[in-house]
Amino acid sequence: MEPRLKALLDEVRAARGTVLALTGAGISAESGIPTFRGSEGYWVVGSRNYMPQEMATKEMFDRRPDEVWRWYLYRFGVCKDAAPNAGHRALVTLEERLGDRFTLVTQNIDGLHRRAGSKRVFAIHGDAAWVRCAAECGLGRVDQPDMGRRDAATPFTAADRKVLSCPRCGGWLRPHVLWFDECYDEENYAADSALRAAGAADLVLVVGTSGATNLPMQIGEIAFFRRVALVDVNPEENPFSELAERSPRGFHARGSACALLPEIVEAVGDRCTVILDSGIRRGSDIVKALGLGAQMVLVGRATLYGTACGGQAGAARAIKILSDEMERSFGYVGARNVSEIGPHIFAGRSA
Repeated sequence: MEPRLKALLDEVRAARGTVLALTGAGISAESGIPTFRGSEGYWVVGSRNYMPQEMATKEMFDRRPDEVWRWYLYRFGVCKDAAPNAGHRALVTLEERLGDRFTLVTQNIDGLHRRAGSKRVFAIHGDAAWVRCAAECGLGRVDQPDMGRRDAATPFTAADRKVLSCPRCGGWLRPHVLWFDECYDEENYAADSALRAAGAADLVLVVGTSGATNLPMQIGEIAFFRRVALVDVNPEENPFSELAERSPRGFHARGSACALLPEIVEAVGDRCTVILDSGIRRGSDIVKALGLGAQMVLVGRATLYGTACGGQAGAARAIKILSDEMERSFGYVGARNVSEIGPHIFAGRSA
């Protein structure tokens, strides 16, 4: 690993920082899912070729819902045939290690993160697993009906139309995806939640996205202007790599998600939860334990002694003494709170 990248990740890990991972089509391409933006995205309706930017619109759905559905059913079949790869699994591992300090924001509708085991996911462009009523009758999100295997030549039939009818109002069901002529929102695409997570992150890890859409670029710009760690994993130059290279705390990691993410996860993710339950007599002992990597420090002995001496008031007094000693220890090492305690507090100190 490049020394500069390692230093960034070590800093985040030592501070027990929060991580936001932002993923795009690049991570799914390694599972065999095409981007559908190039020649593989062409779709023929009658004698005319349509591009994805024309097919994936509400305007096109309103005109030709049957053709839009025929195109999506073919695309969704490709997604169903794909399996999560090492990059997806690495992000599951990172979530398991960081818990609520981790958020995943994905532009991908293929559901591979969810199928890999990720739970804290904001799918800001939707998910192919679900449909909703095109007339917004109040049905909400429901599972996409099983339409069987489709290829580019499979016709759309009257039976298909019946299956894709809203059970509440009888109108068309639509894919639960964000179309090019629609706007991000919180209800369907968790847009506000994604931006809030970006505003709280200590590391924004961008994986396999070209920066072609608005909300992901906002996330990158938030990281840039907040001067938090910004790491872009992508074999190609892109707007995120430009932000990372301009940032004093940024890094462009050139390579694929499958090749680089497992190593990055090992560097930034806690390997296990460390709980110290022995030898704590002073508040400075708590600070030392946290600095050495403990996530929790149990202080039962002090409260037990306090209770024995003075009951509930004695226990409260013991906790107050430990708290005051911790505050003094923070001052000795130049920390303002627990989040600033890490291995660096021991640098340059003899045993």
